[in-house]
Amino acid sequence: MVNNPLGGAGSLGYGELVGETERVGSRVGTRANEQEEGADVTTTKMVYWQEDECWLGYLEEFPDYWTQGETLDDLKQHLRDIYADLTSGKLPGVRRVTDLTLA
Repeated sequence: MVNNPLGGAGSLGYGELVGETERVGSRVGTRANEQEEGADVTTTKMVYWQEDECWLGYLEEFPDYWTQGETLDDLKQHLRDIYADLTSGKLPGVRRVTDLTLA
């Protein structure tokens, strides 16, 4: 158990949206074993935790945009939707985290 930013105790997790039920990208919602050959698969890191009966989380690249779900799978789907919105180029002022090469 850890204290989370909402002030309560919860189980904190750190995962990656990829694979059979955890994919983000052009083939969202399909199983990896049903993926067409050559189809593009995008992955991104997610931070998540359970608070009482609710799952909370955000994408590591976009830490300002949190969402929740009734189940972990529900949370992952909401995070896929947020990813699609934030990377669409249609929303102004989206803040993101990325790496910077210094040398």
